[in-house]
Amino acid sequence: MKPDYLPYIVTELYCIVFTVTILHWLGKDRSPERGIPELKKMICAFLVMLVTDLIWPLDEGGYCNPPDILYVIINSVCNLSVGFGCYYWYCFVDRRLLPVHHDGRKDNLIRIPLIAVGVLYFLTVFTGCVISVDAGGHFTTGPLFWITCVIDYLYLMIPMGRCVIRAVRTKSKRDRREFVSYVLYMIVPLAVGFFEDSFPTVPILELNIFMVILLLLLTIHLDSIRQIAEKDRELTDSRVSIMLSQIQPHFLYNALAVIQDMCHGKAPEAEETTIEFAEFLRANMDSLKQREPIPFMRELQHTQNYLNLERNRFGGLLQVEYDIRA
Repeated sequence: MKPDYLPYIVTELYCIVFTVTILHWLGKDRSPERGIPELKKMICAFLVMLVTDLIWPLDEGGYCNPPDILYVIINSVCNLSVGFGCYYWYCFVDRRLLPVHHDGRKDNLIRIPLIAVGVLYFLTVFTGCVISVDAGGHFTTGPLFWITCVIDYLYLMIPMGRCVIRAVRTKSKRDRREFVSYVLYMIVPLAVGFFEDSFPTVPILELNIFMVILLLLLTIHLDSIRQIAEKDRELTDSRVSIMLSQIQPHFLYNALAVIQDMCHGKAPEAEETTIEFAEFLRANMDSLKQREPIPFMRELQHTQNYLNLERNRFGGLLQVEYDIRA
């Protein structure tokens, strides 16, 4: 046995456990957030990749020795799951970029390269055109292996290019940050794909994919929180509008103006009190619709109107002293 591969095995087992946990959590999530179905399928493909990839360190470490034909089938499934993961990454970004419009014909065309990859991996079991096992029992690539790699990288690179274009064209800072983040998420896994053979005892590609999945979950979660907050604000605004329509503030202002005219020249104190109450009421109504900070001078005047009303109510029992200036 070769104990050097034990960390590789343990790391992948941890990734499997956490990936299953994430899938279980997403299975309970009924959020309508766009991209969730594609993300679930991407995670499922990653889980298949992890499970089938375990055979390689087990074989290299001497923990098991599967028959050559079984070894080829398992590795074909592993590599095909990578292709599915790349494809669902393309679909995920597409849904995030264009959440409303879906073209069924375009989706069918996008699936054709993935179907071709599936056919190649099916044929390789009998012909070794993509992968095979040599006489020494080691995994080797066939003459058509490069085709599957090109297709996988296209599924990764095309969304990145579209994200860059949308990030440049969009005027929304939030959308720009999201599009740029998708590009950054893929840079490290793409680079690792060229160097993973240099670190055979560490599943660095799997760890990077797992990191990307966690970042995507965080991105979607934060976007969901933002949408909930926006809906709450819209609901609050609608409730305020309904309340104001029921109160009919203009009718109240007009009624108070009539009372003020009736008191003019006959009851000066009642007229002054009516004016202060009208100003106090108007300030309260206006604050319900205002989104900008209220100037201090206006708030001070509002407080003075309130205290004047209270002083008229309680008479000499309430004394007010002002020592505040704007």
